[in-house]
Amino acid sequence: MRLFLFFLLITLQFNTSASEGKLFVVAAGIADYAEIADLKYGDTDAEMVASLFKYSKQPHEIALLRNNQATKNSIIIQLKNYFSRAQEEDIVLFYFSGHGGKGFFYPYDANKSTLITYDDIRKLLVGCKARRQVLIADACFSGAIRIEEHNTAEKHEAGKELLFFLSSRTSQMSRELPAIKGGIFTYFLLQGLKGGADSNRDRVITAKELFDFVSPRVKEGTNGQQVPVMWGNFSNQMVFLDWNKH
Repeated sequence: MRLFLFFLLITLQFNTSASEGKLFVVAAGIADYAEIADLKYGDTDAEMVASLFKYSKQPHEIALLRNNQATKNSIIIQLKNYFSRAQEEDIVLFYFSGHGGKGFFYPYDANKSTLITYDDIRKLLVGCKARRQVLIADACFSGAIRIEEHNTAEKHEAGKELLFFLSSRTSQMSRELPAIKGGIFTYFLLQGLKGGADSNRDRVITAKELFDFVSPRVKEGTNGQQVPVMWGNFSNQMVFLDWNKH
C-alpha cells in the first residue's frame, strides 16, 4: 500500500497580501522498511520534494528524513519542533512517503504500536499557529482523510487556510511507476509546480490550476483506478507557488 503524505505548503506565500513569514518543511520518505514490504521510490520522492524548496528566497528550514531515519518517534519529534515554533505568518510543510492504510500511515518501524494515525496529524494541525497549512497525501485510501478530518477543517475556518490534496479516493490504491521512477501523483504534482500547471502563464500557480493539471493526468495514467481529490477550507485562487518571488 503506497502512501505519500504531503503536508505541502508549496510556496513562498499562500496569500500575496500577507507578510512573508518563514517556511518550515519536514519531508519523510521510506522505501526500505524494517519489517514490512519495501517500496521502490518513497525515499527519492521525499528528496525531490525537499529539493523543490532548497533554493527558496524565503527564510526556511528543511528537514529530510529517509528510510531508517523516518521512525514514528523521529517524525513526530521533528513535526512538533517545527510546528511549535511556527507563528501565524509562517508556512508549515509535512511530506511523508511510504505505506498507508485507512486511518493511518506506516513509518519505517511500522507495527501495531507505531502507526502514525490521522488523529496524530490532526492534533499537530490544530496545535500549530501557522495560518497557511496544506496536507497533500499521495496515499492508498487517502480520500478517507476527508471523512475523518472534517472537524479539523471546521476548526481552521477562523483565520486559517487548510487544504487537503489527496491522491486517491477512499477505496483506491496509489501507484508507483517504474517508467517515471516514482509515484504517479508525486510525479505530476512536481511537474505542475515546476510550471506545467501555470495555465495562464502568469508564473503564479493556484490551487485550482494545480488540481486541474494533476488530477486528469493521474486518472488517465491509471485508467481511472486512481482519482485525486482536493478538499478543505480554502479559495480556488489560493496561491500555491509564485515563481515571480524566486
